[in-house]
Amino acid sequence: MGKMAGVIGVAAMCVALGSATDRAAAQTLVRTATLKLDVAGPRRSHLHRKALYTFQVTNPGNAPVAGVTVYDVMPSGFQVVSAPGAYFDGATRTVSWPLGDLGPGQQRAVRLEVVAVAAGLHRHQVFAQSANGLRVSSEILTAVESAGTLLVEIVEPDGPAVVGSPGCYEVHITNTGGQPMSRIVLICTMPPEMQFKGAQGPTPGRERGSEVVFDPLPRLEAGAEVVYRVNVQRTGPGDMPFRARVSSSSAGGRP
Repeated sequence: MGKMAGVIGVAAMCVALGSATDRAAAQTLVRTATLKLDVAGPRRSHLHRKALYTFQVTNPGNAPVAGVTVYDVMPSGFQVVSAPGAYFDGATRTVSWPLGDLGPGQQRAVRLEVVAVAAGLHRHQVFAQSANGLRVSSEILTAVESAGTLLVEIVEPDGPAVVGSPGCYEVHITNTGGQPMSRIVLICTMPPEMQFKGAQGPTPGRERGSEVVFDPLPRLEAGAEVVYRVNVQRTGPGDMPFRARVSSSSAGGRP
């Protein structure tokens, strides 16, 4: 009976021979303390990106819970960026938040911001524990992927262009990451003393003022390289360099 929460009624009746019947009733309030833990965070992330986790502990019972602490045994693939109100044990990789007492119906939430430092599937083991031994646990898995990285190199295969002569610039773009990159856009900027004479590459290029804009490349696989070529004619001396900038909409995306 003592394991049930709520109000329990107890009735007694006493009957004696030849006398009136006596009745008595009493109610006993049974209190129970318990904990509930909810975890939230990203199921997927990318290398060197930040990720935010939230751990919420609730007392759904009708009795207070004393000395509640939330723990996260953090996987080695992450490093702590911030954990307000927490302590970090580097030897066990455990982040702990001492929350104190939790009254009936009360809840508290803590936040953990980390950065991914290794690719793979990483498991956060989370639990909440009270001073008298109440314990509840949960976990969350996050798959960390290697983000693509684009290496851009400008090459003058025929040497520096001289005044009055044609010249050429090659832009080599290499995906040095572990995942494909999608929708890659190359924009080249020519100095004022150069005239545009044509462009070749994996996608068409066109002149737009002082820029040469190439159509987006739908996908560049990990480890792959593409080469763009811009033909120019130098019309006068100058110190401004030929420039190239590259953007990508996402890592690992589909065209």
